[in-house]
Amino acid sequence: MRRVTSALVVSTVVALCLAIFAAAPNVPSNTWAPTGDMSQARAGGAATLLRDGRVLVSGGLDENGVATASVERYGPAGGSFLSTPSMQMARANHTSTLLPDGRVLVAGGVDASGIAVSSAEIYDPQANTWVASPPMYRARSGQTAIALYDGRVVIAGGNDGSVSLDSIEVYDQVTGVFTLSNASLSAARTGHAASLLYDGKVFIAGGFNGTSALRSVDIYDPWADAVAAAARLATARAGHSATTLLSECERARVGRGL
Repeated sequence: MRRVTSALVVSTVVALCLAIFAAAPNVPSNTWAPTGDMSQARAGGAATLLRDGRVLVSGGLDENGVATASVERYGPAGGSFLSTPSMQMARANHTSTLLPDGRVLVAGGVDASGIAVSSAEIYDPQANTWVASPPMYRARSGQTAIALYDGRVVIAGGNDGSVSLDSIEVYDQVTGVFTLSNASLSAARTGHAASLLYDGKVFIAGGFNGTSALRSVDIYDPWADAVAAAARLATARAGHSATTLLSECERARVGRGL
C-alpha cells in the first residue's frame, strides 16, 4: 500500500510539473528572466505551488517590518500576481503546505505584534477563501512543515517567542486537528531544514538552538512516531534548505554555515 501511494504521489508531481512547464513563459535554460512584481513588499512570507500551476504567496513582514495578512497568487502564464483574499490573521515566518486535496495549510508564525502564534488556517483555491483551523498545541515560528504521502503534515521545531522548541506536531487533514507527538527532536531548533525522504520518513537538519547553529540531524518516522539520530552535517548551519532529489535518494543542503 505504501508503494502504491508513493507511486501515485510521484505520478501526480510529474503531471503537475508538465502542466507548469506548458504554462510557464519560454525562458532559455540556465538563465534568469524578469517577471511581474508583487503588489506588496514582503520578507518572511511563504510561497506554495498550487495544483493549477499558480503560486500562493502569503504574509511576511511589510516595508515597515510589520506582519501582514495580505496574500497574492502568481500566474506563470501571464507573469503577474493576482489579488487574493487576505488571511484571517497577519503572520510572518509561518509555514504554508499543500494538502493532497489541493487546499493549503498555513500555520504559526509571528503576528503583527511580533508574538509567536499557534493559530492555523486553510486556503481553498477553488472557493478562493480562507477558513480557520483548530490551532497547534504550541505557538511557534520558524518551524518546518512537511506533507507526508498519506496526507498528514509534520510540524517540527520553531521558536515560541522565548526559546527554540524540540516538539513535533502532526496535522491530519481528515480530522482537521493537530496531534502532539510523543517523540521529540534530539535538540530544540528553529531555522532548520526538513525534507520528505523516499521511504516516507522526514529528514530534519541543522537550525539554531537559541545559542548556536547546529550540526545535528534527526530522522522522524511518522508510523512509529519516533525520532532517530542520523549522520551530522559537516558544517553547522541555520537558515538553509533541504531538498530530496528526484534522481536518487540524496538530500541537497544549501545555506549559510554559522
